[in-house]
Amino acid sequence: MADSLPEDAWVNCFLPTSPRPLLTSLQRRLQASTTHIHALAEVYKQRAAIEATYADSLAKLARTAEQGGLNGKNAVEWDKGSGEGKLWDTVVSEIAETSTSHSTLAAILRTDFEQPIRELPNKILPWRRIGEQDASLDKTLKEYEKTSAKLDKASSKAKSSKADALSSELDQLTSSLSSLSPMVYTTYQRLDEERLKGLKEVIVRWGTVRADMATRDGERAERAVAGILGWETGDEVLARGNYSSFGGGIKSMLGRTKTLAGGRTRSGSNATSVRSGRDREVGFGAIGEEEPSLLGNAPPVDDEGFSVAPADRHRNPWEEPNEEVLTPAIQPTAATAAPAPPPSAAFSQTFSSSPDHSQDDLSISSSQNQGQPRLNLAIAPAPIQETEEERQAALAKMQQALSLPPSQPTRRSTVARGRRDVRNTMFAGAGEDPMTALRAQAAQSPMAETLQDGEPASASVQANGEKPAMPRQASMNSVGSNNPFETPGLGAGLPLGTVSTTTAEPGLRASLVETINAITKDGQVQRIQINGEIHLSLRMGVSADSGPIHIRLTSFEQLEKIAPNPAYLAQVPDRPGEYFLNPEVLASVTTQGPSKGTLLFKYQVHVPPGQESSVLPLILEPAFMCKDGETRMILHYRGSSTPAYSSAKFHDLTLLAAFAPGPSVSNVQAKPPGGVWSPPTRKMTWKVDDFTGAEGKIIARFTTEPGEPMVPQGVQASWALEGVLGSGLGIEVVEGELEGRGWKFEEVKKGLTTGKYLAEPKIN
Repeated sequence: MADSLPEDAWVNCFLPTSPRPLLTSLQRRLQASTTHIHALAEVYKQRAAIEATYADSLAKLARTAEQGGLNGKNAVEWDKGSGEGKLWDTVVSEIAETSTSHSTLAAILRTDFEQPIRELPNKILPWRRIGEQDASLDKTLKEYEKTSAKLDKASSKAKSSKADALSSELDQLTSSLSSLSPMVYTTYQRLDEERLKGLKEVIVRWGTVRADMATRDGERAERAVAGILGWETGDEVLARGNYSSFGGGIKSMLGRTKTLAGGRTRSGSNATSVRSGRDREVGFGAIGEEEPSLLGNAPPVDDEGFSVAPADRHRNPWEEPNEEVLTPAIQPTAATAAPAPPPSAAFSQTFSSSPDHSQDDLSISSSQNQGQPRLNLAIAPAPIQETEEERQAALAKMQQALSLPPSQPTRRSTVARGRRDVRNTMFAGAGEDPMTALRAQAAQSPMAETLQDGEPASASVQANGEKPAMPRQASMNSVGSNNPFETPGLGAGLPLGTVSTTTAEPGLRASLVETINAITKDGQVQRIQINGEIHLSLRMGVSADSGPIHIRLTSFEQLEKIAPNPAYLAQVPDRPGEYFLNPEVLASVTTQGPSKGTLLFKYQVHVPPGQESSVLPLILEPAFMCKDGETRMILHYRGSSTPAYSSAKFHDLTLLAAFAPGPSVSNVQAKPPGGVWSPPTRKMTWKVDDFTGAEGKIIARFTTEPGEPMVPQGVQASWALEGVLGSGLGIEVVEGELEGRGWKFEEVKKGLTTGKYLAEPKIN
């Protein structure tokens, strides 16, 4: 079937019909069509309101669940890595994602369905013309009917002179009707065609949106199911039994049963504790109870029947063996008393954020080596002898345990926003991948092993030869997921100054660059999103400390999502926004990597509801007056009065007015002059020099060929600001006993630029 009917289809059908009843019928149809249009628009408006209410209710539920409001007063806070924590996070995350999806759907319903349907009568050219043509035909019909009545009255009289004049006038009116009626019928036909075609496109697009939404919901559900099916309940129960956070597991609990009764010191309670080989304070033992005597032929087991590990079992697999640990009853021999050389690099130590761990991690001084010998965990008279195969199996088991992903730190108590906390997500790989050799170096460096709870940079191999499951790598995409600004706009602003590694001066440098995407209408924000990246570069000095650098992101609570790069960073336990940085790997990449530095963070800024306008550096308010043959535009623009942007200077501000395909433009007049009109793209561009934020105005007049007016699409802007960020984020070095000593940021550059920055048109 053809896309459109012949223009005279209705004319051929309607000409034999009397004009008056036909016109009345067409007018009633037009009125019914207008009512139908407004009813459909109202349906989408109320549907959008329902979706928004539903999304807000889901967000409130997710927020209450995250804050523990559903657990009661005596609830147990489950560990993030536990099975209960995974199940809870899966359910709450699904609620938060569904809330975001329906919130986006509500915005789409308003902007892509309600508004286009409501504006359909103004966009269809025959609909705008039908009123004038309909009134002209109705007026001609009234004159025809009046003249015809006069002629009938004059014909009944004897005098015929007046009848002849009326007959001539009636002939002229008949001729006018013969030319006017087909034109009106054709306009009505085109109006109906374009109206139904426009409504059909809208409804088809609505079906497509629903299908896309269902597809995304299905993909999210599949990912959630895959995540739940990825672990077994039996393994979870076994892991909980051996988990160190329960005091060393069941074995530790059994090992302390006698201590609770007052039978032993803590130093001999558990052979599996990583710190049980050091002297501890004596527990509150029972009065009169003595230690069991050691027999010369005693088997290598403790009181509870567990086998005792060798004396060097508690050293880290990447460290050299320390001196043999002596028991009080055994004197050192020549083979056991020789100490091994101390570790040469700072990364050969293990680090933890707790004070106890920091004190335990200090290397043993020579005076301590010569003092009182430490207690041996084994109650056997001699260390247990093991084969090389057993030693390799134990080493592989330790490496497998170290390769497990870190547990998520608990959220800061001051963060009480109603959204899912995904700011500690790690991603595998930066935007610009370092070279393979440097990736291998990052994976094999002691940093990946010694930083407690750190994420390994690359997948290790388990004892069975299989690669462990990689951590979730979708966080780079999740930072920009649900992005309503996928359509490319004018383009980003000019690149801001980033960290340069061409300088030979040593030091740590950072570059923070944010991209703002916004859609506004009548000065009100419809959609907004701010994404950012943090690049770092490092050149080591002669006397630089090779230990880990403890860095902190200030104003961390302003972020919605963040994705740190695990090849260079490890999360500081229980301290959101703080990370350990591996300087050796970063320095290696700096000498051979890109000049702008290495990408270490990607993040998305949280914009509180109701405060969207305060983060806009530039306010655009365009207005258009469109009519046949001429279109006029007036654009008011001004800088934000927010203190953060008051002193900022706009660089390379470009304003662009875009129009939909339509009549060709024959002449353009603008004030101030300097704008450039591009006929192929139908865009008018102005470059504004030395804009300091004061209010400006642009007036333009477009002369077009007759037929139909131009249809404006909006005004886009492109610019760059130096020295400011929309989030107020910062970065600093935290001094510590073992990390960050002597380091500081020599230079921190900040900048804000545009992505898609659009002001929708206001048409008068």
